[in-house]
Amino acid sequence: MENNSFWSTTQGKATIKFAAWMVFIIVLIVVFAINGDNNPNENKNNNTNKEETLTFKNYEEMQNDLLNGCYSYNFRVVSEDNKIIYSGILSATGDIGYKENNEGIIKYSKEDGIIYKVLLDQKEEINNLYDESDKAFLDIKTLFANLKEYLYNITKNESTREINYNKEGYKVVVKTDLENITNITITNENKTYELQFTNVGKCDNITNK
Repeated sequence: MENNSFWSTTQGKATIKFAAWMVFIIVLIVVFAINGDNNPNENKNNNTNKEETLTFKNYEEMQNDLLNGCYSYNFRVVSEDNKIIYSGILSATGDIGYKENNEGIIKYSKEDGIIYKVLLDQKEEINNLYDESDKAFLDIKTLFANLKEYLYNITKNESTREINYNKEGYKVVVKTDLENITNITITNENKTYELQFTNVGKCDNITNK
């Protein structure tokens, strides 16, 4: 009876309230502690994923992918009074494309270093697919060989990168995404060369026809 009468007193009721508040505070501390452990891990994972997304493949590897792989291309040669477009596919079976200028459109193929004009099932060897002044800029192997000795500056955005070459006589800007070279722009006094590459390395997805 004495114990029951104690909890009925003012002091007993205060003790009960105090115990209840202590239990409530302990529960809150446990909840915040659990949330605090989860959030840092989540942020850490997010930061890790972001860092992985921003990793660019080595530039020299990208060059090798173009020199030794497959891709679709669209090359534009623009001057004050003329524009020429070369569009085609370089695959394991060869290089087939179309040349378009103010004289019309021709289909061409490159096989074992020889260039042919293609008309239906007939092929005619030609040596004037490119102007002499354009060859060094439209042949990727020659272009990268010429640029190898020159310094360049790199500018990076979230998922794109620009490589600017300091070469006397013309300006060269190479653009990449995280995995591949996508564009090369060359500008000199007379012409602008715009080289675009897609499906780089995806040889199974592109075929020459």
